[in-house]
Amino acid sequence: MNGSNDNTAPRICILGYGRLAEALAEKLGQANSSISVFTRRPPREGANNIHFFGDVRQAIDGARFVLAVTSDFTSIMDILQDIDNLDGKTFIQISTLSPSQSLTVEKEVKARRGRYVENPVLGSRPEARGGTLIAMVGPAVNIDDEVSAFLRLYSNRRIVFDAVGQASALKLIFNFLIGALTASFSVALNAVEENGVDVDQFMDILRESALYAPTFDKKLKQMMTGQYANPNFPAEHLKKDLKLFGEVARLSPLATAFVSTLSDIATATADRQETKLDYSSLHEIVKGR
Repeated sequence: MNGSNDNTAPRICILGYGRLAEALAEKLGQANSSISVFTRRPPREGANNIHFFGDVRQAIDGARFVLAVTSDFTSIMDILQDIDNLDGKTFIQISTLSPSQSLTVEKEVKARRGRYVENPVLGSRPEARGGTLIAMVGPAVNIDDEVSAFLRLYSNRRIVFDAVGQASALKLIFNFLIGALTASFSVALNAVEENGVDVDQFMDILRESALYAPTFDKKLKQMMTGQYANPNFPAEHLKKDLKLFGEVARLSPLATAFVSTLSDIATATADRQETKLDYSSLHEIVKGR
């Protein structure tokens, strides 16, 4: 797996071709001689050594690793219904699912004699292209030297869990924090503007405080300008993940109401968009636009 001319490198198949999948295909293509991609709407031309298929059986034929990078649980299950056999293949599930959904996918993969690896990641397209994704993987029993070497192609840090479902739970917890931090910053920023406080002064003090999170600066310009196009993490994905988050936390009624309100903000944000926009566009809902 050390070079694009290494004919001994295992074939890789990617299921789905969204933003993250496209970046992963580019990165893996640099270290592998053959990448196949299954997508229901294949592009007319492949890029470099990436080959597109509209038939999933053709796409996975001869592949050692099959990466599911789809939008949701339903799309993975639909694809699996068209796969008869995964014998000798490692099925790596990168999509964000709930723990119970991941266990269901594992059952379907095992029924097709495949090896299942749960592998949600932290990071998006830039990190995928740079090989710096944080990989949360499990179960530990399936993470042998071959799988570990493969994971190193696109991640520079790996957290291994004993049981299936734990990595999915942690991914949803982090995505909940993404929503909570962004919504809190949006509310604060709106209050700053409404009260005539200088935004630069506010940010200068915030950066020096224990309250600061780097994501605030990452999203400040988008919120100030109202420009949310070309997202790495669309609002519709945050909407989905916040709805799934309820499965991983037992909360008091008040805390449940807080999560529900946050989910409602994400849902209103996504449902009012004709095109996919960055999740920070929830600022428009907070402002009442």
